[in-house]
Amino acid sequence: PVKEIAKKLKINRARVRFAFRILESKTLVVEIKKGLFVPVKHPEKAYIKDVFYNLGVINLANNSTSFVCEEAISFIKGKIDLNIQELTIKEVLPLVPKL
Repeated sequence: PVKEIAKKLKINRARVRFAFRILESKTLVVEIKKGLFVPVKHPEKAYIKDVFYNLGVINLANNSTSFVCEEAISFIKGKIDLNIQELTIKEVLPLVPKL
């Protein structure tokens, strides 16, 4: 839920909710209950790059990847050592501690 994610990440709930609304507008997640969002696609078919692109972390224009939010990318690179272009949510989920 939004409240728990905000608390765990130590950021404002409105910011978390806004990110989920963006992803919802792109049909990547759906709200099943107030503040509780789930992915629309199966984790094997959902790519991290789609989430990053839609949240403005990366720019996928012209078949190249440029990083819009260097801080976010640096954090991610520190956590995982994979090419994010082909990284699926299924591959990342085991690395994420339960919220």
